[in-house]
Amino acid sequence: MAQKNLNTKDKLLDSAMNLMLKKGFTATTLDDICENAGVTKGSFFHYFTNKEDLGIHVLTYYTNDFLIRIQDKGIPNISDPVKRLETFLDFIIDLFHQNIYDKSCLVGNLSQEISNTHEPIRIVCSDIFNLISGIVNEMLKEMKYKLKPHVEIETMELSDTLIALIQGSALIAKAHQNGDIMKISLFHYKQYILNLFSI
Repeated sequence: MAQKNLNTKDKLLDSAMNLMLKKGFTATTLDDICENAGVTKGSFFHYFTNKEDLGIHVLTYYTNDFLIRIQDKGIPNISDPVKRLETFLDFIIDLFHQNIYDKSCLVGNLSQEISNTHEPIRIVCSDIFNLISGIVNEMLKEMKYKLKPHVEIETMELSDTLIALIQGSALIAKAHQNGDIMKISLFHYKQYILNLFSI
């Protein structure tokens, strides 16, 4: 997120988001976050009760940033659902190629790292995955209504498959430091969808 005109709370959230993307939740300390944000620890406890509370707020902050980027791209305003889905997939690819999220996803990272130890954070991660899957599902439902494919299509299952594909691709891309993995995976998903809908 752009570092301009941020208030103290947003500075802390932005700092935590970037550090957790690079180092993970456990390795990121409150001292690291405050120092990076240029604020005191007292300021931290004015806004957050503890690190877990911060983690929940950071996930919301991260997701809102993602949704704002979708809006800025004009994706919700694209009337053709096929074009909207294609633009959305290209948008995801661009995020990783531009290193906006450091070839990574905070929701996926925290789900892997601490879902067994921090139940409130796990629930938030689950809710965010459902939110993004729901956005994709609406596109696919509109495609199904408009194109009337001859085969039965479970749009929610296809939406969840895309989320799983993005997360798996992000993990492998991070391991190999190769953003092309995401591009290739989403290209094949796009081709599968187009073939499924006989486009």
